[in-house]
Amino acid sequence: MDIRSHWVGLPSVETGHLFAAVWLALEDLTTGLRLSVLGTNVWLVVGFGI
Repeated sequence: MDIRSHWVGLPSVETGHLFAAVWLALEDLTTGLRLSVLGTNVWLVVGFGI
């Protein structure tokens, strides 16, 4: 096993993991925001509908 190629490969793997983690966090955030906005709209519709 070539140690040099191993060490070169590590940072790219770490960067990939970091990118995936950030992407998932952003996905969760946007989903949460969409749900809260949707919930607010539902409450407004229900409130004005009564």
